[in-house]
Amino acid sequence: MEPSEKSPGKEGFPTINRISFNQSYDCFTITSDYGFSIYQCHPYKLIAHRYFKGGIFIAEMLFKSNILALVGDKKNTKYPPNKVIIWDDFANKVVLELAFKSPVLGLKLRKDIIVIATETNVFVYTLNGYSLIDVITTYNNPNGIVAVNCSKDAKVLACPHTKEGFVRIQNYDQKKSNMFKTNKRAIACMALNYAGSLLAVASIRGTKIKIFNTKTSEKLQELRRGSKNAEILHIIFHRSSMFLACTSNKDAVHIFELFDSIKIIDESEYRDLEKTTPPDEIGYRDNEVVLNPAVRNHAATLAAVGSLISNYFQSHWSLSRLKLNDAGKVCAFADANNFIGTPPSYFVVVTVAGKIYLYEIPKDGGYCVLKSTHPIEATDGSLYICLLYTSPSPRDRQKSRMPSSACKKKKKKK
Repeated sequence: MEPSEKSPGKEGFPTINRISFNQSYDCFTITSDYGFSIYQCHPYKLIAHRYFKGGIFIAEMLFKSNILALVGDKKNTKYPPNKVIIWDDFANKVVLELAFKSPVLGLKLRKDIIVIATETNVFVYTLNGYSLIDVITTYNNPNGIVAVNCSKDAKVLACPHTKEGFVRIQNYDQKKSNMFKTNKRAIACMALNYAGSLLAVASIRGTKIKIFNTKTSEKLQELRRGSKNAEILHIIFHRSSMFLACTSNKDAVHIFELFDSIKIIDESEYRDLEKTTPPDEIGYRDNEVVLNPAVRNHAATLAAVGSLISNYFQSHWSLSRLKLNDAGKVCAFADANNFIGTPPSYFVVVTVAGKIYLYEIPKDGGYCVLKSTHPIEATDGSLYICLLYTSPSPRDRQKSRMPSSACKKKKKKK
């Protein structure tokens, strides 16, 4: 996520640079001029904080492992913005540094590759050995827009092409590259689903999100965010590919249901999950998807009008929504088993204003219900904490075994 606004910053609370979810969307990182912090989404919990002098601009987790990829802030002289730092948080040390000629603006991790975006290029390295395997030239990309899927069965990358409004799809397993036009204007945000079979793209106008088949380039669906221009900040697919959510610089956050024709693309994947995942982890709700048919497609009642109506009414409208006037919003489906083919129940929104919101999604659509709100924790203004990823044993609590950056420090009294 690349929020257009930074948090205002105040005494005892840093300026937030960026908010990023991990690949399973159960944790997120916040970077600031103090360093980076890691949080659990639901239930909300501060997991760890690491102090870096000069601040951190990007912190990307690799699922819930101890490996992170970091990019320093402009004030960070040790780790400048043109370097990617591979950080082992368990060992509390730098594993590797990758240097580039220009600042790093975007960063994505998979279990097998790391993807780095600068303003005009995308670099792809293997995560095992850190060998450079691809360099892609892009259209002017000041926000470092790039997307990768997370499935081990396919390795798909999406990024802006060299032409405005065009996208490039790179399938590394099949060694195929595909390029097609998505919008008349420049691309502002994009996302791939888990399997890499669907691409969601929004232009700088921000009124619509288009869904494409990454193999055939076919446009499958058009989602209507609104009629007025907006900056779309974040797009996310539900793990099942049945739902999609987006945030923008407007107050509304939208949750869309995707058509059955789109769900068929990943039908084989759902069958594999049913075979390999224990029933208690799948958590089907009586094997039913409870949705009000009248709500599922808000454009259905207007279809009979045919060509007399504009594309504005023919677009697919959101199933659920919420309104939140905080700046710099990112979101995630908060269900513990959000990979299943059932409607999501909970939804998390994190903002650069320093708050995390938990909403319940109505089964039949409509406005989401706010369940809880938490301020992003800062320990006495110092942001030094002493929390580990797992519950420490008595031996772990010995001061000699604690990393220096994990030791709690009290705020000095003036």
